[in-house]
Amino acid sequence: MKRQKKEPRLCIGGYAGCGNLGDDAALCGMLEGLFQNGILPGQVTVLSGQPRRDSRRFGVHCANRKNPFAVLVALLRSAVFISGGGTLLQNKTGNRSLYYYLALLRLARFCGCRTVLFGGLGPLSGVRARRAVGKELEACAAVLLRDEESLALFKATGAKNTRVTVGADPAFLLPDPPHLRTAFLLHRLMGNVKKPLLCVCPAGGVAISGLSALLRRSFSGFSKLYLLCDPLRDEFPARRLKETFGGTIYAPRDFSEATALFSAAAIVLSCRLHPLILSVRVGARCVCFSGGEVKLSAFCRRAGIPCFSAEGNDILPSADAFLSLPAPQNREFCQMAAKDLAILSRIVYNGSIETSSAESAEKGRKLHEERTVGGSAPPDHH
Repeated sequence: MKRQKKEPRLCIGGYAGCGNLGDDAALCGMLEGLFQNGILPGQVTVLSGQPRRDSRRFGVHCANRKNPFAVLVALLRSAVFISGGGTLLQNKTGNRSLYYYLALLRLARFCGCRTVLFGGLGPLSGVRARRAVGKELEACAAVLLRDEESLALFKATGAKNTRVTVGADPAFLLPDPPHLRTAFLLHRLMGNVKKPLLCVCPAGGVAISGLSALLRRSFSGFSKLYLLCDPLRDEFPARRLKETFGGTIYAPRDFSEATALFSAAAIVLSCRLHPLILSVRVGARCVCFSGGEVKLSAFCRRAGIPCFSAEGNDILPSADAFLSLPAPQNREFCQMAAKDLAILSRIVYNGSIETSSAESAEKGRKLHEERTVGGSAPPDHH
């Protein structure tokens, strides 16, 4: 009998399974896109903070990101390593995080993997940090960035890599939330809601005084639901806001609960990036309150979302002005995200960013058909 060739494997490393809803949503969107391009769940390994739980949630093999032996085994078994899902290469939170992700990229290349950066980039302070990032990005098989600001920073690192594209966050590939889940969650959390619903996503470290002024001036007549996208960091500001304005605090179990609530909201007011992305994904009106993060202002400019500064110098519109905002359009973002995932799939099968051959494209299509017909799809993320 002729021995069948093994399918190429890939490893995804990021901040998944660490309690941040945005990073988990980005990972799920990435998996959705890969599966649609013929990558099978058995080919994927994810480095996670909670590998047992996430193996059940995502339907792929997960390894403990804090266990060096498990990480090494996952990389040795893989042909491609994807560093992505969020803004990983930055030193705003400290150099320790930055050099951890740079070390993962270097270790992956040492283990024989082709490396890909997928997501945002920066901020990066210091010549040494920029030089280290530029060196690793120059060796990547592809650099798939989320916005033009990340591209400008990539150029500033001096990396000479022509395999660079600007696309969109993979969370745009997530499926729509079930309508029944929306009704169930609203009834359980808010009861009989007679006022317009305002979903507030605070963030630890963002000035509460400026956010309070915005709520007092523009959203006093709304029923307020405070969603904790990162409970460890966001619970304190949410409690402070609840003491002043009333409302309900809730930590969504996964991204599908968050998108279900966003789809029912009159306005989503967020200090974090991925609630804005998920709001645009489901067509919900949204407003950004930024503490000065470049990734927030960059996305708001692309999506046409009003953005207010935590410094409190902006003129605050009335509630009617917010309610008259046009619903955001997500079609272009979804197309760009799908294009990025097609590039990733080509790298897995062909080893390059160039357009795949007809034979490889047909192979990916057949694999996807076998997965959907044969019942080997991962569990429903809802």
